[in-house]
Amino acid sequence: MSLSLLLPRPGVAALLTSWPDEPCGYEREAGALDRVITAESIDHYIGTGCVPADEIAVASYGAAPHPDRHRTAGRTDPAKLRRLYEDGHTIRLGNLQRVVPFLADVSRGIQRETGFSNYSHAFVTPPGRQGLLSTTEPSRGRICCVTTADAACAIPNL
Repeated sequence: MSLSLLLPRPGVAALLTSWPDEPCGYEREAGALDRVITAESIDHYIGTGCVPADEIAVASYGAAPHPDRHRTAGRTDPAKLRRLYEDGHTIRLGNLQRVVPFLADVSRGIQRETGFSNYSHAFVTPPGRQGLLSTTEPSRGRICCVTTADAACAIPNL
């Protein structure tokens, strides 16, 4: 069951029986998701330049630089991306379920279990910084899967 990779049993049961009308949080034991999607694996993915350029967004305290700041000749430039991160920007890696086979399997499983499409983004924010402004979107579930002292966080949206 893919939802059980993200939520403990009470969270899975709650999500499958009713949609919450206010934010709720659950703690779960580490599992397969935590072994595959780690701060190190996200950092490596950023460093390879394999992230599709159109799936990257960069922001710092709500302000977004021009996309060419992380591209060279229209392609992802890992050195530019790293500099933006080191300058305090949050990096959003979008639609990971399209390029990470494990997350593709998880996404398909969640769709089978819930009947709803979904996607996975990773947000990587330097410690002590805020890239995105707070927002409440009642139609989306946000589940933090990875968090470390280096502030990597993968967030599937259901």
